[in-house]
Amino acid sequence: MLACNKEVRDNCPTFSCGVDDLDDFFLNDADLYAEELLGKTYCWVMTEAPHRIVALFTLSNDSLKTNHLTAQNITRLSRYYFFLLHSCLSHSFRHTGW
Repeated sequence: MLACNKEVRDNCPTFSCGVDDLDDFFLNDADLYAEELLGKTYCWVMTEAPHRIVALFTLSNDSLKTNHLTAQNITRLSRYYFFLLHSCLSHSFRHTGW
């Protein structure tokens, strides 16, 4: 796992998870989030091919208060975050194993 910054992206082929909004965020907004201390983006690369990003994610420097949410809403929120994490896998890695 590496911190994903301009240097890493310049040395790797363009990453795509197949979701236009997420691709746009990682390409254009992730550095702005880091500069504003809103979150930090990391990437996973394959040991055999360290120039190839297979997953990206951003850890937010914020939180969600769940003490006023119902159990049903917490479950829905958990599913939504699982979807986002799954969506951030490289489209080609998810469908071909590479």
